[in-house]
Amino acid sequence: LLPPHPEQRAITPAVLDRRDAADVRGLADEIVKARPSIALLASRGAKVQLVFARSAGLTPDMNALLKSVLAEHGGRGGGRPEMAQGGCDRIDGLEPLLERIATGLP
Repeated sequence: LLPPHPEQRAITPAVLDRRDAADVRGLADEIVKARPSIALLASRGAKVQLVFARSAGLTPDMNALLKSVLAEHGGRGGGRPEMAQGGCDRIDGLEPLLERIATGLP
């Protein structure tokens, strides 16, 4: 899921179908440990699960970002500035939403 150019910070938005929250959280953890990166991951199943994570040394607050997204969609979640997770019943246009978030990050 990581793009080329390991010397640059990577932002990885991805939607994974029918993966449980633990799998998505584990994948996010692998991504942010591999190199300086931000993982914006979602799993679509009976409900939508989101995991937002960042490597140490990067500044976006994943908890605040996740809460703002979930507030717009009637979901709940939280965590720490470096990793947060939560979910909601449904998000239409999940892939474009993650792409917009990714392009809006500093």
